[in-house]
Amino acid sequence: MEFDENLNPISPNNEPEWSKFSPDNFNSNPQPIEKSEPTPAAAPTPPPTKTPPMPAPIKLASEPITKKSTTPNTNLVVFIVSLALMAVIAITAMLVGWQPASASTPLGSERGLIVSGTGEAFMTPDVAKITFAVRTETKDIANSQKNNSEIISKVKTSLIGFSIDPNDIKTVQYNINPEYDYYPVSKPRLRGYSTYHSLLLTIRKLDDTDAIIQALSLAGATEISQVNFTVDDPSEVQNEARERAIQSAKDKASQIANLSDAQLGKIISITESSPETNSPQAMSGFGGGGGGLEPGFAAITSTITLTYTLK
Repeated sequence: MEFDENLNPISPNNEPEWSKFSPDNFNSNPQPIEKSEPTPAAAPTPPPTKTPPMPAPIKLASEPITKKSTTPNTNLVVFIVSLALMAVIAITAMLVGWQPASASTPLGSERGLIVSGTGEAFMTPDVAKITFAVRTETKDIANSQKNNSEIISKVKTSLIGFSIDPNDIKTVQYNINPEYDYYPVSKPRLRGYSTYHSLLLTIRKLDDTDAIIQALSLAGATEISQVNFTVDDPSEVQNEARERAIQSAKDKASQIANLSDAQLGKIISITESSPETNSPQAMSGFGGGGGGLEPGFAAITSTITLTYTLK
């Protein structure tokens, strides 16, 4: 007699078909399957497993995708950074405010003093400068230039007796222009051409000034505009004016500091304006003429600006 796995006797007719059992569907108490009604073996129950989470649905491009931020609050970060920058700026401003004035102190700052002084020096003129001109007009350009050149040559010849150096005569202006006659009921009509030649004459013997002016007029000069008495080399007088200007600025700075209970530091900036020469002038009208011209005195003015630091 045969027994099953539970030690139950098995009759020959009730013996199960062991070939239909497999390790997967074999349980602890298998029941024989009758031959008349074969049925498929039941699927074994799998051990319980953890079901993985379903993936999030993918959103289309037309729908905004909202991503959960994993970073700290942006507004809080911006606030902290701004607060730090404000603290740095405040500390820097305090440090700069307490720095002593130095050569890098900007002009006009509250820790500096800017003063200006003016100095003037007088001089006795040693040269006279005269501007004269010759103007000629003819119906054609060639004759206008020719006539003008002849008169200029005659003027230069008249100056030979005064020992004028040729280098002391130089051209200032030379123009050739058409001349028209204008009528109220018709077009302007060309009358001719004018030539204008202006020259600068330097006279080094001041006693000859009156006589030279008369000679220019008699030789054909049509215009004598002005006579300037000045110094040929004003550098020495300019230095004197500059010294007086600097001393004036220093005296002014000392006075202001004393009145303000302040103490002057070092000079960090010096500026000088262009020296001005105030030369006496004698004006002459058309045709020139003497008139007993007097050279008088000429003055040179210098202005100096000093910038001090304050201790």
